[in-house]
Amino acid sequence: MPLYTGEMKEFESGHSIAGGSFLSIAGIGLSSARATDEDYNSEFYSRLAQNTVETNQEFMLSNMEKLINEESKSYREDSLGLYYLEERYDYIKEHGFKVYGAVVTGPVKELIKLRDVKEIQSPTLGDFEYWNWVPREE
Repeated sequence: MPLYTGEMKEFESGHSIAGGSFLSIAGIGLSSARATDEDYNSEFYSRLAQNTVETNQEFMLSNMEKLINEESKSYREDSLGLYYLEERYDYIKEHGFKVYGAVVTGPVKELIKLRDVKEIQSPTLGDFEYWNWVPREE
């Protein structure tokens, strides 16, 4: 689930090309979480579910803090692609987790039912592909 972490308000991000500017920072999101030891080996795994959201948020903040305190900015940005990690961490700590969307997969007829869920705003059906589908040989 993509998170708003202060982009466009709290820090400058973007590049200019031919006189125009654009936002060029990849989003980060809340997902399944892992608690790690000092060598980043996984000690505990928590899938994303309604009853695990708070645990996953705690793990995410802890892992962000560990990266900020123990890894160089060049490693975080150049190797991991985690630009503005300190600013994002500070924003989440101050403003909390603000999810602005989600990607849901499943059968089209089941996804269409999401239109009737009042908590979901502006649902759209994007691209679809056949999953685990093999054409029959004739």
